[in-house]
Amino acid sequence: MLEIFLFLLGLFGGTITGLIPGLHINLVVSWFLSVGLSSPSVVYFLVPLAITHTFIDFIPSIIFGVPEASTIQSVLPGHRLLLRGKGLRAIRLTMYGSLFSSVFSLALIFLFIKFLKTFRTTMFELVIIFLFSILGMMVFQERKKLLAFSFILCAGIFGYFSLSYYDAILPLITGFFGLSNLLFSLRIREIPEQKQATRPIKLKKVFLNSFLSSVFSPMAAIFPAASSSQVAFIAEKFFRFTNEAYLVFVGGINTSTIIFSFATLFFLGKARTGIAAFFRETFPLDKLLFAKLLVLIFISIFFAFLVASVVSRFSVVFINKINYKTVSVFIFLFVSLFVFFLYSLSGLAILYVSTFLGFVAIKLGFRRGINMSCLLIPTLIHYLKILLPFF
Repeated sequence: MLEIFLFLLGLFGGTITGLIPGLHINLVVSWFLSVGLSSPSVVYFLVPLAITHTFIDFIPSIIFGVPEASTIQSVLPGHRLLLRGKGLRAIRLTMYGSLFSSVFSLALIFLFIKFLKTFRTTMFELVIIFLFSILGMMVFQERKKLLAFSFILCAGIFGYFSLSYYDAILPLITGFFGLSNLLFSLRIREIPEQKQATRPIKLKKVFLNSFLSSVFSPMAAIFPAASSSQVAFIAEKFFRFTNEAYLVFVGGINTSTIIFSFATLFFLGKARTGIAAFFRETFPLDKLLFAKLLVLIFISIFFAFLVASVVSRFSVVFINKINYKTVSVFIFLFVSLFVFFLYSLSGLAILYVSTFLGFVAIKLGFRRGINMSCLLIPTLIHYLKILLPFF
């Protein structure tokens, strides 16, 4: 009975963390670690919390453009549909992506484990090659290559100092991808009325893009600083996505990364997500626990889909009745206060500088993915220091 209660509480908790901009499940996990909560029953709360969060957190990123690292790439395609009165459809596409990609990921997880066992000794070199490749693609995809290179360097150095001296990833990401986009969207006078009824979503295309996301998702679970948004950025170089296909793809990566991150934890001993780090610090990593996690994930994705279906419809009713600019200003102030509460003045300074840099990137016409250099370069420096002690 306790397990059922914790499971339902996890569904509710994931809904709340997903809806509130800046409130990530890592904060909840950090609190669990700080109080030393280590009961085996906690698993029944944390798994549905994490899965539900990945289904819900696209709602604020699509409606108001305040994303987390995992939903960054959804902002523009989602906004395009929102401005055509199809916000509900945009949200539902990410939900379907999360649902079907999760199922595909569970089917592929043992192949992924075999890959980990085969290449675990060369993983370090692969990470460095991966990071240099992404940075190179960021420069060459822009028309103003020299300006893009300068921006990447500037954002990367700023990210390095923000993370090295203040460990301020929340204000860094929120500024670059959230508040900068929110400021830019304030020029929109009004949001068109959102349609409650949408034309049927073609499941054939959903299946295809969900499968692709489950194939690409392991990258985010293996490589440090490779968030879901970066994986989507890479996939875009190989496939031409429509707005709708892209939302399915990104929605799928968001949830599948959680699933593959558990495999990375159990078979490489590496924690790529906050919840994985909690399990590493709290429980013995045996096969029985891994099997329990897979079963809980399978059950959670269907309940999370049902919860997200209800919440998405209410969110569209909400946006039809509000003043968009007023709520956007409120979110800006709320996020600022939230960051100040967690990081004090230093965090607020990082938030506003990264907001300015993100806004500059928009005005210069750069692709939004270029802002990921604020995480890529610090990670690259970290690995180069290990490889080259004199670096």
